[in-house]
Amino acid sequence: MAKGTQSFYTTKNDMLYSRLKDKLLSGAYHPGERLVVADLAAEFNVSSMPVREALQRLQQDGWVEITPHVGARVVSFNKSKYLEIIAVRSELESMAARLAAERMDTAHVGRLFEIVAEMEACIDDGDPSSYTKLNRQFHDAIYSCCGNETLLGIINDLIAKSSQSQSIFYLSPKRMQISAQEHRQIAEAISVRDLEKAQFLMRLHKEEGFELTVELLKEDS
Repeated sequence: MAKGTQSFYTTKNDMLYSRLKDKLLSGAYHPGERLVVADLAAEFNVSSMPVREALQRLQQDGWVEITPHVGARVVSFNKSKYLEIIAVRSELESMAARLAAERMDTAHVGRLFEIVAEMEACIDDGDPSSYTKLNRQFHDAIYSCCGNETLLGIINDLIAKSSQSQSIFYLSPKRMQISAQEHRQIAEAISVRDLEKAQFLMRLHKEEGFELTVELLKEDS
């Protein structure tokens, strides 16, 4: 596991949440599959309460759908809805990158390069789980500096509604190499305050990643 990504679970809920999310990302659970509390409790040797709590958190993340008196199931991939969301995400996230490039100080930019270095270590380790977490940290580090809370809130809401995009590095591990190069280029553009280039690179990065994700999810369905 790459430096800085080791997990220390403080509760059974945290442990279950992380392990279930990794299984969802890797495709171990299929779209529409039921997630039975009793079965998961037995699988992870815990009581039903932390399982229910973990499933509720996954529902908030957009991975699981819980129906009262019916139970939980993996959210099915809706291609048309996903395409609508990612079209908006590409525009808004590239806008956030432009705004952040104008505002990020040396410390924040330095953190971007630190994250990229950790991502590159994940490639050497063949660790898509840690890479996925670092990928989100990288983008969060940029968007949180955009200076527009409304924009940031919309982006985070859309990310939650298109959670399948996080599966890309499990479904195509070779994408990590290309992704890391793109992240380094984005960080370099921000470091020299090239607003237009940062925006362009972010849009290109998101569009190519989303396009590949759609193809992979179609093959996996």
